[in-house]
Amino acid sequence: MPIDLEWVKNYIREHLSATLTVKEIASAAKKHPSDISRAYRDRAGRTIKQEIDALLREKALELMSVNRSTAYQIRERLGFPTVRQYYRWVKRVFHISHTALCQRIQSGVLSNGERTSTKTVSRSSVFPNDVGVVAGGKRHQEL
Repeated sequence: MPIDLEWVKNYIREHLSATLTVKEIASAAKKHPSDISRAYRDRAGRTIKQEIDALLREKALELMSVNRSTAYQIRERLGFPTVRQYYRWVKRVFHISHTALCQRIQSGVLSNGERTSTKTVSRSSVFPNDVGVVAGGKRHQEL
């Protein structure tokens, strides 16, 4: 029986947490983790971990820009077990510290000179030259 990509995406959205694993998703789908991972990667064009990180990024940016939540509040909302793990995740995903990211967003001036309002800020507006993850999981920035 084929794996329903939309079901997996909805499951990720409904159970979004920093601790969500492929094993949990596979268990809920009654499939083997490697089958879920392979099918998702082949059909969606990115891994389940990349999907989870992308959704966590969106939520973190929303919490920082609209709600102006603290690191402790964001950590709790995103499901990170400790603040240290949240800070390390921010550094890995955004390539700057939590404080620097908040300052960029809350100053109202993004890296491309565009002014912000109280609307949700997207990653591409904070980091306009970032092209994201490329083949092999390596990061690439246009110079």
